[in-house]
Amino acid sequence: MARLSAGELRDLCGVPWNDLSESERRSVRRAKAKQYDEDLNSAAERLIEQLPRLSLDEAYTQAAQALKQAQPAHGDADASTMLDHLWREIPADRPEDDGFLADWPDDIIHLDGFNPNARWGSIAERLRTRPDRPMSVQDNLPYKTALSQRSALRCGARKGWTRGEYRVEIAPDHEHEGMYRLIAAYTGKGE
Repeated sequence: MARLSAGELRDLCGVPWNDLSESERRSVRRAKAKQYDEDLNSAAERLIEQLPRLSLDEAYTQAAQALKQAQPAHGDADASTMLDHLWREIPADRPEDDGFLADWPDDIIHLDGFNPNARWGSIAERLRTRPDRPMSVQDNLPYKTALSQRSALRCGARKGWTRGEYRVEIAPDHEHEGMYRLIAAYTGKGE
C-alpha cells in the first residue's frame, strides 16, 4: 500500500474502526500515537477495542474526556503538576485542548482577511507566551470574514497586534462544513 498523505490519514481517522483495513488501522494508529501522550494513546486503544464502531477520532475524544475527569482538582495537585498539564504538547487539530496546535495544517489557504467582538489583544498576548506555536484563534467563519480578519491581523489593525510579528493563516474548519478557521502564531519578526 502506498504511503498515505496527512489529509488521507485525517479522513481515515473519522471512519469507523470496523470499516478500516488492517493496513489502514496500522497507519492511523501510528499517526495518532505521534500526536498524543502515552496515557491518552493507551486509553483510546482500550476504548477502540471495546467499541470498534467508533472512529479513532471519536475514541481519542472520549478517552481525553475520561482522562480529564479522572484528573485531580487543582487544589489537590501541586504547582508542577498543574504546569505540566497546562504546557503539555498539544496535538494538531485539537482546539478544545487550549487552542494551540502542534504544527501548521497542510491545508492552509494562501489568500488575504475581522470580528469586532473578538478580544484580539488578549489573544495576541497569549500567542506571545509561546512563540512560533500556531493557535486556532477563531473558527466557524465564512470565507470572506476569515479573509478580512487575516488581513486585519497581519497589518496590525487590531489591538495588541503589530504588523509583521504574527503569522496568520486560514484553513478549512473540519468541525463546521464549508466554514474556515483562523490560525496565528507569534514570530517576533516585526517590520
